[in-house]
Amino acid sequence: MKEILRKHIDFMQKHAAADDYEITISMSESQDTRFAQNSVTQHIGGDFWQAHYRCTIDKKVGTYSTTLIDEENLLLCIQKAEEIAKNNSPDDDYSPTMKSEKFTERKTYFPSVEKLDTAKMIEIIKKCIDKAEAKNAKVSGILSKQINTKMYVTKNGFVGYEHSSNVEISMTMAAGHIETNIAYGHSDFDRLKIDEILSQIESQFDALSEMKSMDFAPIPVILRPQAVAQLFMHAIWFGFQRKMADQGMTPFTGLIGKKCLGEKLNFRSSISDPDLCPSHFSSALVYKDIDWVKAGVLENLTTSRDWAAKNNLQPCQPYNMIIDGEGLSEEELMKKVPRGLIVNNLWYIRLNDMKTSDFTGMTRDGVIYFEDGKCKHSVNNFRFNEQFIDLTMRILATGKPKQIDSGTKVPPILIDNFNFVDKTTF
Repeated sequence: MKEILRKHIDFMQKHAAADDYEITISMSESQDTRFAQNSVTQHIGGDFWQAHYRCTIDKKVGTYSTTLIDEENLLLCIQKAEEIAKNNSPDDDYSPTMKSEKFTERKTYFPSVEKLDTAKMIEIIKKCIDKAEAKNAKVSGILSKQINTKMYVTKNGFVGYEHSSNVEISMTMAAGHIETNIAYGHSDFDRLKIDEILSQIESQFDALSEMKSMDFAPIPVILRPQAVAQLFMHAIWFGFQRKMADQGMTPFTGLIGKKCLGEKLNFRSSISDPDLCPSHFSSALVYKDIDWVKAGVLENLTTSRDWAAKNNLQPCQPYNMIIDGEGLSEEELMKKVPRGLIVNNLWYIRLNDMKTSDFTGMTRDGVIYFEDGKCKHSVNNFRFNEQFIDLTMRILATGKPKQIDSGTKVPPILIDNFNFVDKTTF
């Protein structure tokens, strides 16, 4: 496959006439098995090719992509992108493409994913259905696998090649007023523990059997790992940008290198973590280990290549998410406060005010009330309003990090006085 990609890349480089360019050619082999209401509803699979050409002419940028990988269409891709560039306006944020650079190669491909055939996928889904039927419930979801191959080159000499694998399962179990979801993924199917996943969704489902109405008010919460991943994914998207901070548009203006977040927060990206299998590079930079927040100190913010070039900085971006934990069990977290809520997941998280990082969202997939270290019953869902910096200051304790997918490993987090402002009807 590497030789095939190289052949297509060489053809495009031979015909590229722009001042600067980057070329990506990728191929993805995938299989997706969907199930709904305790029945398999769809199984699809196939190969997906794509060529992407981004070029610059007189600092004017043009891009074009095609899914037809033959010489005629590759040539058309080049011509269209360069035509767009010639007719575009100059890009004030233009920076040259990457030069040749060495990078740390990690194992990102595992044969266990390729060996996962249709029969095995159906067998796994049957296990999910059997668990649901034993509880007079319905289960719906998707089990998918991908083998991805990519080559990326620039006119300035960077060459990157990756061959990776991934498998993911997501399912929702529901009956009456009870509905809960789990989603996990891994680069290695042998490390995707299906029995543990099924045990977790059973436990979540059972915990929601007795529901009582509860009024909204600030209260301590334990965010389980899926909820933590959702929260931080949106926090990064909302305002973890160096350019925006430097322009005074986020609460992080002038705070790099300062202790401005909760001291129990340690957030980083790692190319060397043995549990995660990240990409090695992007079109912006080669990935390296980096701390974003260390014991509450804001160490770095996402910095694009153009902003880095203009301000004598190093480009960086969160390519995976690791939040270090203290290793406490959920039972130990519950005992740290007299009463509180356990939240399985969050959704519909939206920004209210970028300058203050004020955001809103709702709970999802089950909320459990606990008291004196014991789970009592489930309660209704809530809407919350929070500010990210202030929220991190109220982190009381963290649990053992859990891998959510091939790029995310986070712990449950106990947060004091989580600001619930309303009840929801769904």
